[in-house]
Amino acid sequence: MADVNVVADSTAQPPVNEISVNSLGLFDSIQISRIQDNVETLIRSQPNKGVSNALAYDYEAKYGIPVQYHVTGIEKNTSLSSTWSGTANASSSTLSKDGSVVATNLLVNPNPRSSGKFNSIANGTVVDVDNGVRLTPTNVGTKANVNMSIPKPVIPAGDYVLVASLKYSGSTWYDYVVYCGDVYPNIPTSSLTSNPQNFVIPFTTSRDGVSGGNVQFKTPYDGWAEWSNIGLFTASDWQAMQSLDIDWFSGDSYVLGSTSQFDILTDPVALTPQYGWLIHPANPAKSMQLPRGRITGFTDIGRAANATRHDVMGASLPVYTINGSRFGMEFTLELKTRSFDEESMLWALLNDQIPVLINWLDADAQRLNLSPMFVQVGDVTQARFVQQVYADSDESYPDHWRTWQLPCVQIQSPAISQQTAVWTYLGLLNEQSSYLNVQAAYATYADVQAHSLEASNV
Repeated sequence: MADVNVVADSTAQPPVNEISVNSLGLFDSIQISRIQDNVETLIRSQPNKGVSNALAYDYEAKYGIPVQYHVTGIEKNTSLSSTWSGTANASSSTLSKDGSVVATNLLVNPNPRSSGKFNSIANGTVVDVDNGVRLTPTNVGTKANVNMSIPKPVIPAGDYVLVASLKYSGSTWYDYVVYCGDVYPNIPTSSLTSNPQNFVIPFTTSRDGVSGGNVQFKTPYDGWAEWSNIGLFTASDWQAMQSLDIDWFSGDSYVLGSTSQFDILTDPVALTPQYGWLIHPANPAKSMQLPRGRITGFTDIGRAANATRHDVMGASLPVYTINGSRFGMEFTLELKTRSFDEESMLWALLNDQIPVLINWLDADAQRLNLSPMFVQVGDVTQARFVQQVYADSDESYPDHWRTWQLPCVQIQSPAISQQTAVWTYLGLLNEQSSYLNVQAAYATYADVQAHSLEASNV
């Protein structure tokens, strides 16, 4: 099952929410949406099939306001493309492809019971079954608890995956289905969702070279439990198995890959940076802080009409054709830079003429009654203070100061925000030499997005 982790990095340059979608299998499709101010906005569609980790960067979330991410998609595996060699589920069991070993079970011959690796079976009986064992309490209905224990192997600190198959009868369990102390994961009875059931449990141990102790596979008080196909793999081994489209293994036979859907809503997070930002969507490294006091003014804000007037012969009243809502805001943003470094940064941000995201602090947005917005910046003018010569000039003197006028036109935000180097404004401009060409090729940003998906899946 996919899991989603969101990290709100308010100290990043610029601030960013990093959304990581992880799976032990492979993704067939993913969509990530931002939910903020009760509005859900698509920010990313998975560009390529067959990945196990989908990483998206969201620079557009409003500062200081909680945001959640809605992640949906399909995990998919196809049929087996390679075969096991060696004894099933033994230390010699390896998954090979093109003559190279891909995965090795770290548990030394856990099946069958005759290997001597099962012990501490108390208050019950054990019987061998195909590729596993069946455990039954001696006194059915009492609190007898049968443990099928496997000594822990010596493993270094790192990331691992424990796998096992369970089939059972009865309903009254001990608190855990599998109990393994602090090195392996403890699987609570709440994890039981079907019968039979396969368990794939990732875990991490920071204890190097742990030996001794037992992995305890439990049984119901009022029935029996069959445990089989028990294995322990490094995380990289398990991922390698999934990359070969192996969803599950059972001895020397294999189950075809399955498809499952996931729908996850993350917990709220909030970006709380110290300043607002001017953000370059294609190359965030060019983004620039907006410290308090650097915005020195706004001109009047206008919103042009797009209705067309038609004068009718013989009529005193004209007729208007309305094509939709008014255009976005148009205004001139006035800024101040106080050093040569800031001057160079602002030129670098504006030089390629790619639209810029203005992301205010929430307090500033409320004071200005404006929301974060993408703008196209027109002809920029830079005014200088009176140049003066100082013997010990530094950045506190007016000869370093500049005032800027940035004519801005509010535009539609991109359908896909900055994510990876797969589809960005820079990639769009590499394909289309000007925004006039983009406008001629695509009617809407949704069309741009559709082209991106088609182009990256070829």
